[in-house]
Amino acid sequence: MSGLRLLIVGGVAGGASAAARARRLSEDGEIIVFERGPHVSFANCGLPYYVGGEIAAADDLLLQTPAALRARFALDVRVQTEVLALDRARHTVRARDLTTGREYEEPYDALILAPALPPPATHPRHRPSRTFRRPQRARCRSHQDLDPATRRPPGRRGRRRIRRPRDG
Repeated sequence: MSGLRLLIVGGVAGGASAAARARRLSEDGEIIVFERGPHVSFANCGLPYYVGGEIAAADDLLLQTPAALRARFALDVRVQTEVLALDRARHTVRARDLTTGREYEEPYDALILAPALPPPATHPRHRPSRTFRRPQRARCRSHQDLDPATRRPPGRRGRRRIRRPRDG
């Protein structure tokens, strides 16, 4: 990858890991990461602890900032930037800075697509599960919050009871 210009679309999980790995493979390549959201790297594995209250502040989930990634890995990280189109023939992507609305084209030699996607629907009645993309909106209810008189025991709905034969 020596001297190549690498563009990575998506930052949080796959994109940030790919950027760090690409930097280890080539110290002189130019690497640009586009992330539509405000954070390039946060601890997905810490979300249950945040929702459960063990991690008090959502900012404690942030792992890296664009400035830290620039200092450590010499990465050009552009948060709040959405990639709108890809022109494979011209080797360019069209991006929009969401804070200013400015659109521009960025050329590339190599491209990695690592955007976050919702889970695929595998059945017509399947409703996609919700993910915690915005930790500040997460809310959790414990079993103490529910009224025990109206709460169904977990796992009982729609299952047949298996009767065991009596001894004797």
